[in-house]
Amino acid sequence: MKQYYVYILASQHNGKLYIEETSNIIKNGMIYMKKLFYNF
Repeated sequence: MKQYYVYILASQHNGKLYIEETSNIIKNGMIYMKKLFYNF
């Protein structure tokens, strides 16, 4: 999670686009983690 916050802070000049992209990355990451846990 910290990586995403750093990415957003570093990219404030394009704030909204980067925040939307990183929020999608976080959502996809959570879905991926859930799939991994269910597979185990």
